[in-house]
Amino acid sequence: MGSSSKIKFKHPLDHPRLTTQKRLRSQMDGSLRIPFDMFDMQKEDPYAALATSVRRELETLLPLPHKRCIFQVPDRLRQLNDKAYTPRVISIGPLHHGQQIFKPMEQYKRRFLRDFLVRTRVSVKDCVMIVKDREAKLRDCFAQIIELSSDDFVKMVLFDAIFIVELLFRYNFGELWNDHILGCPRMIHDIQLDLCMIENQLPFFILEDLFNLAIESAEENLQQDFSQVEHVVDLLWLCFQPTSFSFKTEIKNFKIPSAMELQQAGVKLRPGSSKNLFDIRFNNGVLEIPQLLVMDRTKVIFRNLMAYEQHYCSRNYVTDYVTLISFLVKSPRDAQLLIKNGIIENFLKDSEEVSTLFKGLVEEVRISRKNFELAGVVEDMKHTVNLDGIGGMRP
Repeated sequence: MGSSSKIKFKHPLDHPRLTTQKRLRSQMDGSLRIPFDMFDMQKEDPYAALATSVRRELETLLPLPHKRCIFQVPDRLRQLNDKAYTPRVISIGPLHHGQQIFKPMEQYKRRFLRDFLVRTRVSVKDCVMIVKDREAKLRDCFAQIIELSSDDFVKMVLFDAIFIVELLFRYNFGELWNDHILGCPRMIHDIQLDLCMIENQLPFFILEDLFNLAIESAEENLQQDFSQVEHVVDLLWLCFQPTSFSFKTEIKNFKIPSAMELQQAGVKLRPGSSKNLFDIRFNNGVLEIPQLLVMDRTKVIFRNLMAYEQHYCSRNYVTDYVTLISFLVKSPRDAQLLIKNGIIENFLKDSEEVSTLFKGLVEEVRISRKNFELAGVVEDMKHTVNLDGIGGMRP
């Protein structure tokens, strides 16, 4: 088609470049007659309804919790060992609440509440008031939004919290072993492990408040201040806290020798006298490590402490301790040497299981080179031991 040719339109309104505004103006001028309701359709905003729907969804969003000290373990850790983070016999708190596997213990929780009321002579109403008045604070401790109604949430917290408090009473008064269910060693072992899992927690303040309600009639007071404790896992973490803190320093590399390599270099490996696991010392060619009991529950406790530490805590001394031990027990021979020297007391099948356990513990774990808690011990070893080929002590 030549450049001089022109396209003819039957009517000016048929031109594709004519804007809607001009079209409407021509309608109003009377050059084109259309029904008035069609004019209203042209005026309607096609995006308004969708925008309103989105705005309403945003308005119904609940605020995110601030504290978030109780959370679900990241998938990258759970995929390595799901059993280490999943309770076996009892659910505590909302994250595993209502699962069929825990139904048998729900009736047991109700029996514990009944016995607690008889023991302490407090009323159900008093207990409910304590939980209800703290509901907002309780919900704020969970990283996930808990989609339970207010009544269901309060009842769940009440039954779970009283179970723990009554369990402590029975243990303290020597009544636990008379229970035909909880008196079974395996059952109490499983419950203890379940209470050590980060996903199976209640805020500690609600346990303390209900406990204080119980002992008010006895006119007793707790001598220990638990105001800074977040939950049972946090209490366990605080119990593991080193007796003395060293300044966190940077570690240039993780070229840490194994136990066998240290022995070949002339280092003496001895069990430390300290009761605290983290009091590891290296002086004058002697590495002292407090004795560690390795058993089935070791894996569960360390995994949950490390998950809690990496997600919430400002210091990583459990993670760094496990990392150092994992370097020392790179092989079954390393584990056997530490067992022989009294540093590890092994309740597992053999030394191979010990080395496998520690190798698995450090998978998918983030370690900070700049803030390694035991950097001082590692650097002292490097300055003393010739790590290039493990050729003995440095002059």
